Amino acid sequence: MWSPLADEDLLKTSDLVVLGDWAGQAPMTSSGQAIGRDVGVILVKHTYRGPPTLTIVLVSVPRMSGPRSSEDIIYARGASGLWFLRKHPGGPLDLYAADHPMRFIDSRTGATRIADWQRRLQR
Repeated sequence: MWSPLADEDLLKTSDLVVLGDWAGQAPMTSSGQAIGRDVGVILVKHTYRGPPTLTIVLVSVPRMSGPRSSEDIIYARGASGLWFLRKHPGGPLDLYAADHPMRFIDSRTGATRIADWQRRLQR
């Protein structure tokens, strides 16, 4: 079960905030060996927090195949919206996590919330 995050906490714990689309995911490997996670790709349309020249963001996610926890968050190819990403703990600087349901606001169901955040982030 997930505890809700206050907007201030969500923003404070987000290293990147981008508007973008989930392009898909593939197994993450080290020296050719699967390491039990997948890496997903977000195609960035606009950056609100982070380097303004970003075009993609790599995100550590649970494996698409194999056992899953009931708390694993799975993103569908083409999911579009606002992403609040944090650096993946212990990972390289360019690998991020969207590991709480509030770290993604889907544009299909959260257009008003996205518009509110965009106004707040552009100040």
